[in-house]
Amino acid sequence: MSKKPVYVELDVQKFWNSVNDTLTAVISRALNLSPEFQKLDHIKQQATYFATEITKGVCVLTYLKLRAVNFSLDFGLGASRFFKKPMVHSPFEVPQPFGVAISGLGFVRITSLPFEQIICPTLSEVNATGLCLPSDQSWSFHRYSQAVEFAKGIGLKFSTVDLSVNLGSSWWLYRPVVDGGIFRLQCILPPDNYSKESAVVRTLFMSSSVDNIAGHEIFDLSSVENHDYGSMLRNPHEGINVSTYLAFEEVAEN
Repeated sequence: MSKKPVYVELDVQKFWNSVNDTLTAVISRALNLSPEFQKLDHIKQQATYFATEITKGVCVLTYLKLRAVNFSLDFGLGASRFFKKPMVHSPFEVPQPFGVAISGLGFVRITSLPFEQIICPTLSEVNATGLCLPSDQSWSFHRYSQAVEFAKGIGLKFSTVDLSVNLGSSWWLYRPVVDGGIFRLQCILPPDNYSKESAVVRTLFMSSSVDNIAGHEIFDLSSVENHDYGSMLRNPHEGINVSTYLAFEEVAEN
């Protein structure tokens, strides 16, 4: 027997914060390593500006991915909630590590349950109308393209996402919790639905600047039963989001 799909909403502000924090740190590092920029007094301002513009692209591509996935699962929901189509050019590239994460945003068929269950990432109506951007941000593909050109010039790697692939991974289905002072990514589904790779992708969104557990909850998992099947990660080191980002880039080069 199969159940109706369970929809899990992305928290746009927390998603923005985590992506922006990671990109700001990565771009700051790249500027400080660049002989052309390392002597400038305004590296922080440069990093903040370009990280903001590139974060917008990550959010808009996330919107397009969720749009495609929701249309494939329920055309009515897709048409009513994801009716906007932002101005982008092809290929629409984002930083390669976030391209990996966005590629994994699709519906997941849960195994090891007595019934068939599908869980699908989505956006609220308000956040879908805003293209997955916080209300104080606006989209300009022209500014984004300029930011991408600059970022490539200081060494960041970019890739695109195949929007026709609707099946996702479970990286977004971990619940961050703290037990006895120990942070862990809790598996709320049977263990065979997870992998070490999915836990690694999740760490891209674990900024050290977030000092409370709620800040790490980029998806509202309240619609999914809260089981505890163990965890995949405990007490990650400070700056793991940046370490993971750089590791993905290194793998992409090889």
